[in-house]
Amino acid sequence: GPLARSAEDLTLLLSLAAGPDWADAAGWKLDLPAPRATKPRELRVAVWIEDDFCDIDAESAELLTNAAKALEASGASVDWNARPDLTLAEITECYLILLHAQIGAGMPQSIRDHWAEMKKGLAADDKSHAALQAIGGTLSLAERAIWKETQAQFRWKWHQFFKSYDVVLAPVMMRPAFEHNHDSNWHKRVLEVNGVMRPYMDVLVWAGPAVVSYLPASVAPVGVTSDGKPVGIQIIGPHLEDYTTIAVAAMFEEILGGFTPPDGW
Repeated sequence: GPLARSAEDLTLLLSLAAGPDWADAAGWKLDLPAPRATKPRELRVAVWIEDDFCDIDAESAELLTNAAKALEASGASVDWNARPDLTLAEITECYLILLHAQIGAGMPQSIRDHWAEMKKGLAADDKSHAALQAIGGTLSLAERAIWKETQAQFRWKWHQFFKSYDVVLAPVMMRPAFEHNHDSNWHKRVLEVNGVMRPYMDVLVWAGPAVVSYLPASVAPVGVTSDGKPVGIQIIGPHLEDYTTIAVAAMFEEILGGFTPPDGW
């Protein structure tokens, strides 16, 4: 999606970029609804910052929590325990299997053969990143259809959830920016979070709720860590209600001050 310095700029970019492609332009147009709320007091918020399935950096969690509290203090109705009828583990499994199915289609046959051989030895309850990659990268058309049905069920559950809430506030990823690791085998890479070495591919987990269910998500800056790394909050909204998530990003701008260029830029 587009990057911008402000919610106002993002709104402009979306208005210019969104629309039908050449195949649908003759009979289809996009008419995104107005935001559900433009002021905090009009807003119903669910907060999903903590989850044992993918714990996040403690300093980031504090910044995100303080941002949600600031929105609540400005008048928003905030529910700190609301969740859709889904777990982050369920979402991640479906998301990564379908993601690897898409990526795997472009891989050399030798790689897919390696995954197929690996899949034969997997335990039924193996949900590791390597397992999900092997499963997704070798999906048959019938297996993919089953996972697409699961995805459709997720979308329905979110549709029901957003009858009671306008947005969900969540992490963008499990920790702030980190030094690049160029090891070609992602499964050998690790990242430290709260003193624990974690699989590198955990960076994908918090993208799953929005991506696998075709939900819009905007990210607003909410502060910096003690060592100067920026932290953003993910604002997830109902399908096709992009302007709602952008409107909430604008609220955070007004409350917290918005984007500030880092030192040296």
